[in-house]
Amino acid sequence: MEIKIIQVNKSLRAFKDNSLLFYSTAKINIFNRIIKVFNCDDILVLELKITDLIFKTSYKILFQNNNLINHIEEISYKEILFDNGESFVKRFNHRIISYYHNYYYIYKNTKIVQVNHNTKNYRCKMIVDIDDQNSCFLNQILVHILSMRIADPNDN
Repeated sequence: MEIKIIQVNKSLRAFKDNSLLFYSTAKINIFNRIIKVFNCDDILVLELKITDLIFKTSYKILFQNNNLINHIEEISYKEILFDNGESFVKRFNHRIISYYHNYYYIYKNTKIVQVNHNTKNYRCKMIVDIDDQNSCFLNQILVHILSMRIADPNDN
């Protein structure tokens, strides 16, 4: 299954077969970023505050809709930790030269999702490939991608 993530102004939108799945918005100032992720029905799924200090970035979940995604205990740029102790971890492919890095998520030491940056079409930022057998993880992964990617101050 292929999901396209497209940037529209300061918003990222995730589409599957031209149907909107999720979108994110951001309020950004010099120290803080407030990221909100909504589903296709404009229902708030996650609200996240990211604070940047000199050598530390902190992440605070302000709101999450547990009816739409599994309860997230902790979130960071590289990981999502759920209250049952399970987690998704982001790993990077070949991070030497390019600023935009392709990466993947692992769950229980198994690769479940591949995220590739699209350099051919400016409007389409990323393509997310997930096998049907791992589609149960799609919502959590998309929420993580949308909240972390829009939170990158170099993207806005």
